[in-house]
Amino acid sequence: TDLAELRALTAEVDQRVQAVLEPLFAAGKVPILVGGGHNNAYPLLVSASKTHGVVNALNLDPHPDVRALEGRHSGNGFSYAHEAKALDRYAVLGLSEHGVNAASLDYLNRQEGCTYETFESWAIRGEQSMDQARERLLSFVQNRPFGLEVCADGIASCPSSAMSHIGWTWLDVAETAYRAGQTGQCAYLHLAEASVGLAEAQAQSALAKSVAYCALQFIRGCQNLPW
Repeated sequence: TDLAELRALTAEVDQRVQAVLEPLFAAGKVPILVGGGHNNAYPLLVSASKTHGVVNALNLDPHPDVRALEGRHSGNGFSYAHEAKALDRYAVLGLSEHGVNAASLDYLNRQEGCTYETFESWAIRGEQSMDQARERLLSFVQNRPFGLEVCADGIASCPSSAMSHIGWTWLDVAETAYRAGQTGQCAYLHLAEASVGLAEAQAQSALAKSVAYCALQFIRGCQNLPW
């Protein structure tokens, strides 16, 4: 019931995540994080920036998570990373035109270095394909090391904190992970929000396999560089 205390605890989680990740980045590793809240995007970006310098991010997510700097929570990881000078270019793939609030959309439109492609642009209106949207945003972020963020909220029927039956597929996620790996610039993969514990018992194994498959395709992409 104490909002200030919860935000302070989230900031404490930031410090704990950074303590684990900073040595991994410094050792030249490419971390893969599975599960947990999308609040962990902030310590990931900060940790990556300690080794790589300021980094970029591509976020496959219906929500941009650029809410106000009002204390740490899962909805403001990227705005906090911008404020901390850890994040430079930020691209949102699959932004929901009906799920983004006005303040967040205004932030994306006015903040230098931010761009997005909406889910409705390919899934509803057919103005482009998801492949075309993904390739534009990958080109946008790969001028420097970038993090690939994936929120399970956007995967159709995936148990998560904001589950919906409308969204993309696990295969779309796997292809995005593979293509990001192939750039040779992806510093980490973050598969956030997927919760095996929220799935029906008979579906838990399939969900775990889907997550593992996407992580495997990311590794394959990192191994199969196009040059």
